[in-house]
Amino acid sequence: MMSGSPDRPPSATAAKPDPALLRQAAGLMRAGRFAEAASLLEAAARDIAEPGPLLLEAGRLFLRAGDKDAARRCLEGSVAADRTLAAAHMNLGLLLADRGEPRAAWAALDAARALKPEDPEIALNLAVVEINIEPPRAIQRLRDLLLRHPAHRLALLNLAQACIRSGLHDEALACLERLLAIEPENATWQLLEAGTLLNDGRLERARAAYEAILARDPSRWQALVGLAQIDRFAGDNAGEAACWRRVLAIDPNHAVALAGLARLETPTPTERRHIERLAMAPERPPSERYPLLHALFDLSDRDRAADPAVAFSYLATANRLRGESERAVGRVYDAAAEEARIERLMRRFDAGWFERLAQRPAALGDPSERPVFIVGMPRSGTTLCEQILASHSRAQGLGERVDIARIARELGLDADQEGAVAPDPASFRGKAQDYLRMLDRQAPGVSRVVDKAPGNFLHLGTIATLFPNARIVHAQRGAMDVCFSCFRQNFVQSHRWSTDLRDLGHYYGLYRRLMAHWQSLLPRPMLDWRYEAVVGDLEPAVRRLLGFCDLAFEPACLAFHETRRPVRTASLDQVRRPLYKSSVGKWRRYEAMLVPLAQSLAAAGIAEP
Repeated sequence: MMSGSPDRPPSATAAKPDPALLRQAAGLMRAGRFAEAASLLEAAARDIAEPGPLLLEAGRLFLRAGDKDAARRCLEGSVAADRTLAAAHMNLGLLLADRGEPRAAWAALDAARALKPEDPEIALNLAVVEINIEPPRAIQRLRDLLLRHPAHRLALLNLAQACIRSGLHDEALACLERLLAIEPENATWQLLEAGTLLNDGRLERARAAYEAILARDPSRWQALVGLAQIDRFAGDNAGEAACWRRVLAIDPNHAVALAGLARLETPTPTERRHIERLAMAPERPPSERYPLLHALFDLSDRDRAADPAVAFSYLATANRLRGESERAVGRVYDAAAEEARIERLMRRFDAGWFERLAQRPAALGDPSERPVFIVGMPRSGTTLCEQILASHSRAQGLGERVDIARIARELGLDADQEGAVAPDPASFRGKAQDYLRMLDRQAPGVSRVVDKAPGNFLHLGTIATLFPNARIVHAQRGAMDVCFSCFRQNFVQSHRWSTDLRDLGHYYGLYRRLMAHWQSLLPRPMLDWRYEAVVGDLEPAVRRLLGFCDLAFEPACLAFHETRRPVRTASLDQVRRPLYKSSVGKWRRYEAMLVPLAQSLAAAGIAEP
């Protein structure tokens, strides 16, 4: 019996509950006493032959009362008592999704869909959960829903958000345009449209969109945050600082604005105390505390007189809070699951896969030599490498694109997808040509286009299949330096492995293991780009990089910091300065606090500094 199934005595024969009891429950509901009403209905369900509908209503009331454990108990009991109640399956699915159990949520919602296949709300909720499990299927489900219900606002909104996450910005913008045609003054949708333009690198259009929002409502601080990001990407420190001050004039406690301004200008003692007070306030949400804790670490790190242990305590607390926030929504680093993902990739892209490719090199993908992929761990020098290449007259950098990760999922080659894949030449070639058309739109007229998403190290098998003539640059940096740099970085996106030192070491070990696999099997050599060697002697490293990409040497590549282009990664400040060596061995200042990281790396067989 499931935990939510009520224990009904054998004598229970009544088909329906006592009407007087239902009236009592209704009175409690009108008085806002939802938990009492739910408990009354749950108790009554034990005495009737068909308790499913009553338990469903009890579950809904417990949800309104905020008691999710009791709601789950009742909804599971409702489903167990009557498998035909689509509403019980749907409510249970929504609750499981809220509790960070996406696969269980998907199963419940799929059961609801089987009972009511034409219900648009069930299809929508199933797709919303599916986005975190199998994004291509979720996107297609939303497209299908919109064919039947073209003006379904939530379907349009969720499709836009799913497309943004998958790098399908044109489709996302088309959805948002349809929404704004329905409701032109909706500021939430206007902000999402501006943010989509920003994420796709259409900075001038994004700036115009944010400024239009502020012209209508100067108190929209979200638009000011967007403008600050644009100025940051463009290297306009004065413009960025002005935006942060405008945000703080609206909300003096705005964490992102306080942290952003502290990065640009050393706060006064009074301002520093204000940041510390907010960062240490346990009543504030973790998402408002950890940006300030990162800012406090950075301020202490810049102060050579600061106690390293005190500085590190800010960083450790920031990562603990972020880790707790991630776990609360089901994003947990599971070492065994990560190992299984890497094993799946290595089994799929084994020697046999590449032998078959070698036997028919023209059967899959596209022979274009335009793409250059820079991969590695985050904070390993990928942005520096891209900036050097982007300083060349025949090359352009696109930043961190998610297209390859999406294509791998669409082709069934993602690390999360099990089973063998039979390469379909038409599908592979079509995906390769779609990617090349994106390059034509984003970077017309250049010979080499750089995609520097570090996480594409997971997809090198897909890349080698799609683009057998593409250049692959593997950015590398000392293990302790790169892991510590990840630990100290307040990443915008979720990196579940980055908030715990032991998880960091474990993940780094898996990365090194997979890269060794690729290096032994890929049909074309990749260039090892070692950060320490680059900062030690720049010109030979630049010549080697350009030669690998079949680009003639140009002096501008040595003066990469003078290249004016938007940079939208965590290393944007570093690549706007001449090369410096102070980042090498930076972890040593905090060596005593980084023992768990060193131990985790050693357990993975990595002893280098």
